[in-house]
Amino acid sequence: MSNTEEAKDIVSETMEQAWKEFDQLKENTRSAWLYATVRNGCLNRLKHLNVEQQHIDRLIEATRAEMNQGYRAHEALLQQAENIARSLPEPTCTILRSCYWEKKTYQQVADELGISPTP
Repeated sequence: MSNTEEAKDIVSETMEQAWKEFDQLKENTRSAWLYATVRNGCLNRLKHLNVEQQHIDRLIEATRAEMNQGYRAHEALLQQAENIARSLPEPTCTILRSCYWEKKTYQQVADELGISPTP
């Protein structure tokens, strides 16, 4: 085990189990039982960590796929909005593009076009 705390937990759990089952353990097999139980506890923990990692990997992959799908949908909507904006008459097209794509304020756009910022 690479994590000291996890290893200590496994040994502690084994010792607790040994204490509860002490009378049932044969004296000549106690050390082998302790060794096997700790080893099995470590192997079980490693299997559990492996399963956790597999779940994490699947979650990451699903998240990536969902993000890619969302990104493509977002890009399609932006393209659709751009197409609609291009079909608008001037100066409406320029105002829309400046305010929403270039993030300019109404006042900045009005100053550039020499118009009033209010309708």
